[in-house]
Amino acid sequence: MIVSMVYAKGAAKKGKEAMPKIGVLTYNTVGSPQAYGNGWHRNEDREVFVASHPRGQVWGAGSGTLHETARIAAGVVQQAFEQIESNLDELDHLYVYVGDRGSEGAVALAARLPASKVTFVFCDCNLGSKRATVRAQGLSGSEEILCECGGHRTLERLVRQYLQPGQ
Repeated sequence: MIVSMVYAKGAAKKGKEAMPKIGVLTYNTVGSPQAYGNGWHRNEDREVFVASHPRGQVWGAGSGTLHETARIAAGVVQQAFEQIESNLDELDHLYVYVGDRGSEGAVALAARLPASKVTFVFCDCNLGSKRATVRAQGLSGSEEILCECGGHRTLERLVRQYLQPGQ
């Protein structure tokens, strides 16, 4: 699993026993209904910062025309990124959900980090276009995970597994 790979990178960087801190950025929620709210989630030795829809709206892009929902999603991504931005230096890795609408903003924000510190979580809607956007931002060396539309279950599982002792 990707989480194990991140642990190995963080442990090598920080010392054998250290656990890296990860972040999750999405314009939706982590879980449906929301399982992990915004902010830090910790167990004894692991930390995850979640930046998601600021009002806990499961489908952050809402409904409407493609243009309307893309605009809404881009605004929500910006708000979510502002939540995580002050914690970027603490994060060893960032998981970014890239959905069908508003994904350009999420990818552009992730470009503030080196590709080695980013994993994109893609649903398969317009997957080729999303991958082209990632390449255009210079992040072609980043990891990727394919997920269901919305990414709710995949992101929830990722956070839960990461915080589970003994993993």
